Amino acid sequence: MTLAFFLGFEAGGFQLALLKVSQEFDVAGKWMGGLVAVQYTAIIIFPLLMGRLSDRIGKKTVLQVFTVTFMAGCLTVVAIPYLTGFVVGIFVLGAGFSMTEATFTAAVADMYGKQQGKFHNIVQSFFCMGAMAGPIVSDFAIRNYGFDWRVVFVICGSAFAVAFVLILFTKFAEAARDAEALSGQGAIQHSYKILATPVLMSLLVAVTMYVALENGFSFFFDLLFVQKLGAPGLSASAISLFWLAMMLGRLLGSLLHRHEKTVIRVLFLCVSVFSVAIALSGSPTMSLALCFVLGFSHGPIWPFIISLTAKEYPNDTGLATGFMLAGSGAGGALSPIFMGYLAGIFGIQYSFFALALIAVCGFLAALKFHYLKKA
Repeated sequence: MTLAFFLGFEAGGFQLALLKVSQEFDVAGKWMGGLVAVQYTAIIIFPLLMGRLSDRIGKKTVLQVFTVTFMAGCLTVVAIPYLTGFVVGIFVLGAGFSMTEATFTAAVADMYGKQQGKFHNIVQSFFCMGAMAGPIVSDFAIRNYGFDWRVVFVICGSAFAVAFVLILFTKFAEAARDAEALSGQGAIQHSYKILATPVLMSLLVAVTMYVALENGFSFFFDLLFVQKLGAPGLSASAISLFWLAMMLGRLLGSLLHRHEKTVIRVLFLCVSVFSVAIALSGSPTMSLALCFVLGFSHGPIWPFIISLTAKEYPNDTGLATGFMLAGSGAGGALSPIFMGYLAGIFGIQYSFFALALIAVCGFLAALKFHYLKKA
């Protein structure tokens, strides 16, 4: 929960800081998404290369290594006052981010078995709490104490130093795995075999669409309220309301874990409808309310997809969740670039229309999974 909270804090804080970072380093508005893509490129690469590692050497060891990696990324961003330093630091931070989240997610699956959907939602609600707190705390520190956007990374790096100590005293339930005997070419073939299954591919598409939506919303609410609605003072509130609603949605989702396949499909459709509504809205107050209902509908989808994945591959939770984090990274990397490009050419409202179509794609992937399991 501690790790999830401060990963969320970094995600939410970065969403608020993105516009300020692009202004400081003179990055054009339509290329803002590229700064986000740097972090998400690492989120794609490292779970693909190392997702299996936690199944072989243990979740605790991997968490120790990658919490330190996350701290190193934060230090680089803070210490080097140039765009190059930011890019390198955010890439290293992304590696720590992705492997930390993939590993503690797999650890929850190992610990809680059939109830993991419930506990994934609870743990991920702490991610939402952090994402909600990130913009509020960072904005308060910037406005009242003279800090700049780097305060986000100072807080997160310091918190991960504390979390590292907590991990040292935490016991992990490591399930015995037949896959541990595989090495070399056999391990590679085993990975490809899992990745090639239609069930995993449908879940992978669904989670990619989910994170494309999440980043499309959260990174561009700031631009929506500044450019279209003329209410820049509400942008931090919009991001925080989105994450608050996601937290509440995930807490409610923890009670619905027995119906996760149905819930995923329904919520993807709700997100599509609300995306169209926010694209059409011209009222800052109405848009703020829509940020809340979007977050509430959006929240439970990711934990339920991860839970379904881990249940399908109980002997390879690290590997399977690694694939899911890589898909998450792909959606997270491409969506801000796509959103920024559309916003720069046509206006931000067209970016939100595009998100409605992405939500429909997520629904179709979830529907495909449902029919595969039914068959």
